Amino acid sequence: EPYMQVCTPIHMLTYNGQDVAKPKELACYDINKVLGSGAYGTVYPVDSYSMGYSLQSLTYINAQRVVKVLENVTEDTKKQVNKEYELGQLTPHLDMQPPIFITTGNTQTGYIVMNYLPGGELDSLISDGSIDALTTAQKLELTYKLLLALRDQVHSCGLVHRDLKTQNIVVSLKPTIEVNIIDYGLAKECNVDDNRFPGSPLYAAPELFATMTTPV
Repeated sequence: EPYMQVCTPIHMLTYNGQDVAKPKELACYDINKVLGSGAYGTVYPVDSYSMGYSLQSLTYINAQRVVKVLENVTEDTKKQVNKEYELGQLTPHLDMQPPIFITTGNTQTGYIVMNYLPGGELDSLISDGSIDALTTAQKLELTYKLLLALRDQVHSCGLVHRDLKTQNIVVSLKPTIEVNIIDYGLAKECNVDDNRFPGSPLYAAPELFATMTTPV
């Protein structure tokens, strides 16, 4: 069974490998080092290790990963997290591991380990002036890379993201411009109609408000 060891501020999570014949993987993260936080969890950078079943060996894995931690998980949250993982299998750039849930007393916490994507949120890069500092050619390249990411990481995967906004777009400007789409927690498959209109109102398509009876 997955388990958590706490030695504040370091948390160690065994998140993969149930076969005693195979090494498990261990994710260590510092609760004081937060990459991002929102309504759907807090993201921390992790160091990953391969752990022999006998606990006699611990080998560092040179892979950059993060863990999304969700506190006070409810049954509805668990369904949503499992759905996010299911859809995440269609988006290889995330390399999401199966979510695990650990119960402590009456509280359940969820964990999802996935790839670390270099750069920062587009929202932050706009706020700190990094985007303004780009040349016209670089801005054109950024726009092109953004369109490619939307095609390759969303549309070509058969998905509708439903929460595209500057906070869910990760951009790396050096050494080359790289764009990645994140947070598929509200996504759905293109051919599925769940009669839901989730997302962030300030970024929603205007036509979504046409049938709403409650002011946003």
